[in-house]
Amino acid sequence: MMRCKEMLSILALTTIATAAGLVAPPAAATVATTPLCNSVRGACEISPPDVPVLRADVCWNGSVATLKSGDCGNNARPYFVEYGEVDPITAAVIAYAPVPDTCDMGFCSVTMPIEGTEIAGFLCCGEEGKPCSEPPNTMVCAMGDLTYCKNYTLSTEGAICHDEK
Repeated sequence: MMRCKEMLSILALTTIATAAGLVAPPAAATVATTPLCNSVRGACEISPPDVPVLRADVCWNGSVATLKSGDCGNNARPYFVEYGEVDPITAAVIAYAPVPDTCDMGFCSVTMPIEGTEIAGFLCCGEEGKPCSEPPNTMVCAMGDLTYCKNYTLSTEGAICHDEK
């Protein structure tokens, strides 16, 4: 009789443990879904729209992002990086925050430049048909959107991005 009770107890414990394993989520490492570039100011380099795609989970320790390989530890938090490059020796990640192309946003002139040096770089563009302006060092536009132009000239009216198409 005692032996039968022990068998039933073992069977009951096994059933409970199996049921708990089916219901409980796995204790594996969590996947980072919080985007680093949208969440941590200054963690990503503002960049042209044609930067490399990375799509990787990283650990951010407050100054450097590294590829995530397991738990991030106490001094770092997990994030997701859509665009970036990895240093193959240190596993450090350079995360990019690409801005839209000026022409794709409708801010380009179809006329070719008459004079001036052609420049590639970031522009603050607001109203369609109006000249854009070079952004301040903070790369934050007071008015309009931060965009990237592959071919612009400066005039007395501002910066004019020229459509290459």
